[in-house]
Amino acid sequence: ADAVPISPSDRRQSGFRLFRQLRDGVLKGLRQDASDGSAAAFDGGSPAVRLLLLDAPVSDLAIALPLLLSIVRSQSLPVAIMATVRPWNCNNSDGAHFRRSLVSLRRTCDAVLQCRSFASVADCRLGQPPPEFRDLAGILAIAKAGASVAGDIGSGSAVRRPPADRYGLKRDRRKLNVQML
Repeated sequence: ADAVPISPSDRRQSGFRLFRQLRDGVLKGLRQDASDGSAAAFDGGSPAVRLLLLDAPVSDLAIALPLLLSIVRSQSLPVAIMATVRPWNCNNSDGAHFRRSLVSLRRTCDAVLQCRSFASVADCRLGQPPPEFRDLAGILAIAKAGASVAGDIGSGSAVRRPPADRYGLKRDRRKLNVQML
């Protein structure tokens, strides 16, 4: 079946709609936590809101996230956002727009982590990982780590980079272990 192209105005509207939903959810969570007094302290005893956006639509999130972050940063709100994107599951009917949205989204984020599984490796050993990575399930790469992420936030020390940019992922039943390569 042929994919129906989505107009730029429809893309923007869905991005703005997502922004309004996220903004309203954050503000509602902050008001609720402040009135309950039951939230975990983020810093100085203020409540924290944590957002987890699983398999977020890249085009919508590329519009909504910068708007939401501008509000969070301008008002110094205690909000942590984690978004997961699976680019291979996205509709690539407009490949150029999708790539631009993904680049914009990566530029907006403070940290970008990329996980690559060995399950999809197709080589002469029938999908087996390279011999040196035989005990690993995949690779975790730190593609971007901003200044606020790389430093030790608790002590306010100078900005430091993580010890490595690539880590091995090892699975132990239901537990995922991350080890430096």
